Amino acid sequence: MLRHAMWMAGAALVLALPARAADPQIKFEKYQLPNGLTVILSEDHRLPQVAVDIWYHVGAANQQIKGCARHKASAAAWAPYGYL
Repeated sequence: MLRHAMWMAGAALVLALPARAADPQIKFEKYQLPNGLTVILSEDHRLPQVAVDIWYHVGAANQQIKGCARHKASAAAWAPYGYL
């Protein structure tokens, strides 16, 4: 009886494991604009829908870098544009 229950539990565990599917291949174009912006374009015409994502390569909102050389260089670069 115990052996039968253990076999059933093992079979249920094996059947519950998800099958590993292959990763989907997504076609895309990657290029850089003259202003330095990197664009990754992936067209999919299955739905009449447009999505735009903008990602910025910056630090965390609570990052404490004031006073370090990196902050001083950033401040010197952005100060002429009125961002500081």
